[in-house]
Amino acid sequence: PGMTVVAPNYDMLPGGKGANQAAAAAKALSFTSSKTETRTETIEGRTVTHTFTATTYEKGAFGVEVTFIGCVGQDALKDCALRGLKKAGVCLKHVQKLPPETARTACAAILVDAQGENQIVVGGGANLHNSAKYLEDWLTEGADRGKGLLCVLQMEVPFEENLRAIKLVKGWQTDERRDGFKNLILLNVAPACEVPPPVLLETDLLMLNEHEALAVGGKHPEAVGEWSEVECAAQATAVSEALAQTYGCVVVVTLGRRGCICYIPHQRIGFTADGQGNDGMTRLLVPALSLLNGAVDTVGAGDAFVGAFAASVAQGMNAVDSLMNAVVAGSLTCMGRGAQEPQPTRTEIEKVESYTHSLRGTSSC
Repeated sequence: PGMTVVAPNYDMLPGGKGANQAAAAAKALSFTSSKTETRTETIEGRTVTHTFTATTYEKGAFGVEVTFIGCVGQDALKDCALRGLKKAGVCLKHVQKLPPETARTACAAILVDAQGENQIVVGGGANLHNSAKYLEDWLTEGADRGKGLLCVLQMEVPFEENLRAIKLVKGWQTDERRDGFKNLILLNVAPACEVPPPVLLETDLLMLNEHEALAVGGKHPEAVGEWSEVECAAQATAVSEALAQTYGCVVVVTLGRRGCICYIPHQRIGFTADGQGNDGMTRLLVPALSLLNGAVDTVGAGDAFVGAFAASVAQGMNAVDSLMNAVVAGSLTCMGRGAQEPQPTRTEIEKVESYTHSLRGTSSC
């Protein structure tokens, strides 16, 4: 306390957990292609060759649309907050622009050290005015919602609005897809907090990192602070498995450079995988990419993981493929600065197929 820390520079980049996850999901549904053109001209008697490479994006593949529902202020930060979403192809029709006297666009101060680790302080601003009513407006506007909904929620908006959103999605009538997909709730408990049991019972996919898992499990922060890294991971995975057993939801706990573990209590939502134990629980361990050892910035890894995972589930992928896509997306995002710009497209994720194929048949634990 009271210490001033001097940093060499700073960047202003788009972010926010929900926005990062929406951008990551949209990119995980997009293919990129590059076309190179060569032009030759004569300048002062010399032949000069120019090479141009143009990258194009095919948005909204697989019949899945990503819509972002949230709030920004009418201020200078608004454009920064939305530009990454626009570039990724996220639908922003239901983003509310609040007047200056109501709230400013949310902003976070993120401190990143030489090893790429980070510490974040968030000013909630307009996020604290988000409402499930905007979700209801989207549901009732007349667009086709008959193929099932996957609603991704975080804890940077008022908790009571998340509760209302869960009830809306669970009560919305849609036609069941052939693969058994129905209206799903993916809850990412970030920032970390305790979650009431009735909410966990309505959650289909629970996404946590180690600290979030311990918070949901009721572990006191002071006790957690005294644990070693190994003990913290062991406690977090034990809590996550207990949550899956107790509440019947799929629980994924991310472990940083160690990858992730997924607990599937039964074959729900068509989310299948080999390796079910005698207790009816399927446990999947997916390691992170080795390139994570050269991480530049880990600030957006978890959000990229959640977004790519959500996109994969929405397409009807099985558990192993969904987790692999998520791990690749989270790992690759660490190789650039900022939370959204380094996020990979589907094309870039598929370039790591040699990694994913090497894991097949060895993912149960």
